[in-house]
Amino acid sequence: MFIKRQLVIILVCVLFFNNEINAEIYKYQDENGKWHFTDRNPGRDKEPESMPLTEAGNSDQTQGRAKDQDPSRSKTVSGSLLSQLQNQYSSGSPIELASLAVLTVETSLGTGSGFFISDAGHIVTNKHVIRPSTDKMEKKLEARTRLLSREQQRLDRWERDNNRYAGDIDKFRRNLDGLLPYERSSGDERLRDHEDRLRERWRGFNVALNAFKKTRKIHREESLKFRRAKSRARGTDKFKVVFKDQTSMHATLIKISSSHDLALLKVERHPTPSLLPETQSVLRQGSKVFAIGSPLGLRDYVTSGIIARVNSNEIITDTQILPG
Repeated sequence: MFIKRQLVIILVCVLFFNNEINAEIYKYQDENGKWHFTDRNPGRDKEPESMPLTEAGNSDQTQGRAKDQDPSRSKTVSGSLLSQLQNQYSSGSPIELASLAVLTVETSLGTGSGFFISDAGHIVTNKHVIRPSTDKMEKKLEARTRLLSREQQRLDRWERDNNRYAGDIDKFRRNLDGLLPYERSSGDERLRDHEDRLRERWRGFNVALNAFKKTRKIHREESLKFRRAKSRARGTDKFKVVFKDQTSMHATLIKISSSHDLALLKVERHPTPSLLPETQSVLRQGSKVFAIGSPLGLRDYVTSGIIARVNSNEIITDTQILPG
């Protein structure tokens, strides 16, 4: 994985020398329009595969001891955020201290990570987290709309054919009515065969029609939900941020970079934990690297590795960057 200095990502990497390094990631949407992020290039048509945390190499959960860490519950912050986090967790290592400053940014279209870069509540995250691209989801919805249109046309033809067949049977029945009893015995048998065949055709049509209506309803609901989420995501400058202890508050958008995949948010009236940029230390080959974030829908995980190589415009590391 290539980590470039000019791209600050949504997770925090801490070196033995307390250096900050920045990673390049890829993003993709699932079938519900939610965004996910990964360091592996998913390719043009292939989705990246999720990596089970139990099998992730060099992966450990940070061991801060918190009270009531239920990921499904999110409470608002009361009092000082810095004091609240420090009181709940035993932060005996640089990694545990760093993890207090890492947070999750939630939007109507998905989630991403960020971290505090000042004790005054400034948060760095990615531009694509708060203003995600919707192109892929829109293409999926358009493709599904075309498929539904073709299925509607097929059902229309099927219904017309059935009605035409029913008309032919009625005509055959009227012809039989004009025959003498001994003349229509074989005709009656043929009529019953045609009537059975028509019933089967209508039965198959109705099954297909009900399935189509169900799929069309789901598609319309998903399209409406996506359009509403897209509208909210484009217009909002307030974002819910969730901290290590699952408490939350709202952050305000301060600035979006026009040239980099960066955005600056801020929470008000709270001293916060922070990760201050280190400008004097030298990045060295073999230095330990830690990446902290909330991968695969979970929270507060850390992976580790080393700096494999330092080039003039990039840093190469074997640290595993999990999606999210």
